[in-house]
Amino acid sequence: MKKRKSVEHSETRKKRLRSSLDRKDREFLEHMRAYLIPNVYGFVAGVLYQPRTELWQGWISGGYKLLYISARNDHEQATADVEAFLKASTREGFGTEDALALLETFKKEGDAPPEYLPVPYTEVVLYYVRILYALKE
Repeated sequence: MKKRKSVEHSETRKKRLRSSLDRKDREFLEHMRAYLIPNVYGFVAGVLYQPRTELWQGWISGGYKLLYISARNDHEQATADVEAFLKASTREGFGTEDALALLETFKKEGDAPPEYLPVPYTEVVLYYVRILYALKE
């Protein structure tokens, strides 16, 4: 019985969250979803355009910060880098050293090292990432 109440509470919370979003938030969220990379790994992942470098940057997030994977001229290659990182992260024994080595490979093969996005841009992306996580729970 407890589990059922928990599920009902979660669904009620999601409905409240959806209804609290104004039209602009819903539109941006839908726009952002178009740039996300579907995965079963529990991360929100995607590709964003870095305005200063004019490169596409692949990233993943657990909701608190963005981990930049690579920076590429080609959107599809940036997407492929993120997909490769996500897939590698599911290998048994994959750890921090493996992740750092893979990120270094992408950095060397990429068109430039990934750069942090401007703070306001990052804050907006993370705001919507947290909404996506809340809707997913």
